[in-house]
Amino acid sequence: MLGSMMATLSVLYCFFLLAIFLVPLATDLIVPKEVLDSYHYDTEGVTNAVQIYLSFGSIIFLLYLLLGLTRPSRSSLNDTGHTSAFVRVGAFVFGMGSICYLTIRLVEDFFKYECTTIQLKVERFLMLIVNALQMIAVIFCSRIKIDQGWGAAHFGCMHLVATNLVTWVSVVYKESEHVM
Repeated sequence: MLGSMMATLSVLYCFFLLAIFLVPLATDLIVPKEVLDSYHYDTEGVTNAVQIYLSFGSIIFLLYLLLGLTRPSRSSLNDTGHTSAFVRVGAFVFGMGSICYLTIRLVEDFFKYECTTIQLKVERFLMLIVNALQMIAVIFCSRIKIDQGWGAAHFGCMHLVATNLVTWVSVVYKESEHVM
């Protein structure tokens, strides 16, 4: 009973995080820039703050996963892995690509410091750490069966799902902004 309730609450939490990010993006698309400026509404600041929160929460969960939940008292090893070698290799390749991209963007931000805010630099640095920790978790924790306990692992996984979805939507939005 408690497990299904925590699973439901964690999914609602994930949807809530997505809504918090998508509403400012939709507002920026629908409402004219002059109206937003008259209310001193900073869409980019709001979305960056949400991404910093998501990144920080994901780092905490991934550290909890790697340092706490992987202990033998909190988890067990399955006979077979949950991810194939192909998925682990893909996680490594795409993870390294993301890390290289974010590193290049961070270096660019520090050389062109007048073009970016500290908030954007912090966001990119935290996303760099999240990508590295995710890559480590997928590669090294593929056979672990985690004890669900009171539901923290489920909330953490849903937070991580929301972080990845928000990152994907943000990149698609920013790249489509340059095309249009």
